[in-house]
Amino acid sequence: MRLLVVTNIYPPQNLGGFGLCMERLTKALEDIGYNTLVLTGNQSQLGEVEKEKRVKRHLRLLGEYGEGVQHLNNETERKIRQEANLLRIEEAIKKHKPNACLIGNLDLLGKEVLDKILSYNIPTIQHIGFMGSPFPGDWIPKKKPFKLAFASGEVKKLFQKMGHKVDHHPIVYPPLNSNTAPIKKTKGITDKINIGFCGLIMQSKGLHIALEAAAKLCKEGIPSRIRMAGETF
Repeated sequence: MRLLVVTNIYPPQNLGGFGLCMERLTKALEDIGYNTLVLTGNQSQLGEVEKEKRVKRHLRLLGEYGEGVQHLNNETERKIRQEANLLRIEEAIKKHKPNACLIGNLDLLGKEVLDKILSYNIPTIQHIGFMGSPFPGDWIPKKKPFKLAFASGEVKKLFQKMGHKVDHHPIVYPPLNSNTAPIKKTKGITDKINIGFCGLIMQSKGLHIALEAAAKLCKEGIPSRIRMAGETF
């Protein structure tokens, strides 16, 4: 089986955990026999990359990730980049001849990329890992071989509240890193409730809820520890 993976940024260029999710999904599919090609953008400010056999960083984002998201406002340049991206998609499809497609985050790429892939009637799954619809309106293709895969039940519930009919779309949790070293027990920690947060520090991630919970535990005299890791956005 040949698989085309399309997403805006891909490790080692990371902005949060979603890129790692896409990388781990891709590698897991390779492990069971998929021949993959990843088509993505290149944001050098997020890290330098070496030449990769199965990753082509040829897509041109409609903006950049620096201090937050910076959208490209020059309409002429936007159109040039959009047309170039659609050409790259066509070239990848004709050369790689994918049997299926996995879509990640299309921020700064646009729905046109998804429409181009589906115009070839390639069975496609888009993994949704953020609390919000990637496109406005009733955008979910109904007459194409397309499904959403939600990263959590809460993401799926949000889509349902927005009026999207997604009952038959599955929940696919982001995979853990199977190569992670065993956790070492630290003396004096096992008798406490441990709360951990790892992700971008932004409102939609819900870190404030974890902090409120930790404060309540402290007020009630319940031993606890909270640890946070992540960049501000």
